[in-house]
Amino acid sequence: MYSKRYARLFERKLSVSLAILLVYILGCNIPMPWIVRTAQKAAEAGSISSFQAQGLDISAYEGISRVPILMLGFSPWLRAKIIMQIVRILFRLKNLSASTMNLLSDFLAIAFGSYMAVTVLNSGYYTSTLAVSPLLWKLFACVCMITGLFVIIWLAGRNAERGLGGSSFLILVNIIRNLVVRWKADGMTLAGVLAYLSSHRILAAIGAAYLIILLLLMVTMQRTQVRLEVHRAMIQSLEEQKSYFAVQLNPSGGMAVMFASVVYELLYLLSRNLYSVFPKVHAIRYIAEYGTLDHPVGIASYLIVLFAMTIIFSWITIDAERIADDWRKAGDYIIGVRPGKATERVIRRTVTLCSIFSGIVLMAVLAVPMVSGLYFTEVRGLHSLCITFIIMTGLMLSLFDEARMMLSFKDYTTLL
Repeated sequence: MYSKRYARLFERKLSVSLAILLVYILGCNIPMPWIVRTAQKAAEAGSISSFQAQGLDISAYEGISRVPILMLGFSPWLRAKIIMQIVRILFRLKNLSASTMNLLSDFLAIAFGSYMAVTVLNSGYYTSTLAVSPLLWKLFACVCMITGLFVIIWLAGRNAERGLGGSSFLILVNIIRNLVVRWKADGMTLAGVLAYLSSHRILAAIGAAYLIILLLLMVTMQRTQVRLEVHRAMIQSLEEQKSYFAVQLNPSGGMAVMFASVVYELLYLLSRNLYSVFPKVHAIRYIAEYGTLDHPVGIASYLIVLFAMTIIFSWITIDAERIADDWRKAGDYIIGVRPGKATERVIRRTVTLCSIFSGIVLMAVLAVPMVSGLYFTEVRGLHSLCITFIIMTGLMLSLFDEARMMLSFKDYTTLL
């Protein structure tokens, strides 16, 4: 009875996630009315790179004549979530309720989404079939894009409540969809990819071997644990219960890489905007000109941001202060460590050491394709594939763990 109930729960959650996935895919193919691409691209040559710096790749919609309502994707929402989490950690705003955090994130997502929508609509890539002023149709298109953004947020919330994987499920689907759309926009076909790989066998072998190494590293760091022995004093018994608190070798999973990419894009976009206001400031001009991943300065900046995000997101994932307080209230303790602040310092030190190790490993495995791309044009885009692969691996491992946990209930039976 117990196992059947949880089997039905898993099936129900899976059905909800598949239904939400279907709605999301349909929404990605619903165009905005009266808004079409211009026959001639009026945008400047550097506009595509500026869109990419905002997390919105216009080249992915190269072959699409209509503008999809869900064009903004997850980028504004993810940016808002990341910034609010960082602010919460840096300014120690832990007393903020979850509803307040979500409300502030929604307002920030509106700000990011509005800016991205206005940038897209002013690029010259799109126009309206209606004989109205540009201000009116741009305002209409902006409202449609923001509405699509909140549809995505709503779908992610419903999947977190009743589906599998939470928002990670839709983020993973969005990454896969963007890859497929971009490959189609570039005219890539399966036959063409196979022909290219057969003519560049050494390059293909090196790329495949490197992705396998990445996969093994990610799985190993996700599955390797550092355990703290925790004891509980029982009032009813003279004996103590012993258990373990496990910290993954990579506490942030693949989310740190995704967060680092978003934060790096924000910093680079900020430097470009500051350069347009202060063109004579040498430091700002230098960062705006050489902050891309095609330059050593941009590569070093990204790796520094990645290392910082690995540590910060590990602190977000494992809240040492809350865990230490819960242990103190429950009577749990680490031998030789006083409950409270001392226990918090031990947990935080363990998490920090694990995140420093994983941050160094992630920096190393991404630095190799980035630096190689500076000298060999054949592997210039390999770092983007590696970043996407790491993010997807982390998300898929999280989904697999959740599904395995729910399916494991079938091995248990009720006592009565």
